[in-house]
Amino acid sequence: MLGVNHIDTTDFYGHRVTNQLIREALARYPDDLVIVTKIGARRGADASWLPAFSPAELRQAVHDNLHNLGLDALDVVNLRLMGSIHAPSEGSIEPELTVRRDKQSRKVGAPQACAMDASAGSQS
Repeated sequence: MLGVNHIDTTDFYGHRVTNQLIREALARYPDDLVIVTKIGARRGADASWLPAFSPAELRQAVHDNLHNLGLDALDVVNLRLMGSIHAPSEGSIEPELTVRRDKQSRKVGAPQACAMDASAGSQS
């Protein structure tokens, strides 16, 4: 596989097509392959980027990524934040943590949330 052992993908790149193509091309994933996916956004009918932060949307995004990649668990799930006006609602990170607890994801990331949390903490 040309020495590539990391794929960064998400269902919202190509409305499920991207992950299905990855699945078809790599039907039997190499043992050392790390698949990173993102949740927290969706594509509008006009191909615009829209926030998708409700707990139901986050859970569905994880399920869709698992299904379309043909996996039982994701190596890494990152929460994509789209600027402060689109910040996740209180409690919306809980589905990501549930995904981790239920072993659907080996790692959960929210790097922008950490920066937002730090700045919010410094203001109090």
